[in-house]
Amino acid sequence: RLLHSKQNDYPLKRYFEKVTEINYNMENELNGLLNYMTQKVGGNIHENGTITISSNNSYSDSNSPKNLVEYDKNNYFQASNSYANVIFDFRDKKVQINGYSIKSTNNSSGYYHLKNWVIECSNDQENWNIIDERSENSNLNSSNKVDIFNVKHNDQFYRFIRLRETGSNWNDSSSNTYFSCIEFFGKLKEIM
Repeated sequence: RLLHSKQNDYPLKRYFEKVTEINYNMENELNGLLNYMTQKVGGNIHENGTITISSNNSYSDSNSPKNLVEYDKNNYFQASNSYANVIFDFRDKKVQINGYSIKSTNNSSGYYHLKNWVIECSNDQENWNIIDERSENSNLNSSNKVDIFNVKHNDQFYRFIRLRETGSNWNDSSSNTYFSCIEFFGKLKEIM
């Protein structure tokens, strides 16, 4: 008699990892990993479930965190009740970022622009690794300003990226911080 091996009872699934690398380009400061995914699926990557963007703040649909990946619109995100805390969950993908860019709203200097924040990475939302920290930063304190920020050397892939505001904005407020877009640069790992 022949005995069937358990491994032959199930079809063999083969997976491979696809790694896409997009580094900062001076000609298009908002054309990185998030925009790559947006172009690939043809729409807002939060709305279609490619990634999840969440925040600890209450907001209306007109100023929700999903607006942070709408690069061709004049939308914005508003942290209304406390310091901004935005989490990007890449779900079944992971990222290794070496930089990021942020675009301010179309309001003048001294408005509710970002001033103090950290960028953190995690794979479990319990342990966060700070890869960039900005304090009293004036780079975004003007209308429609886009700036690129480099991060600490990072050779690990993460599922979650968080922007966490750590102090008041340029209006010296602990709430109502506004910004239009964010983009990440580096590597995107997808399981195929």
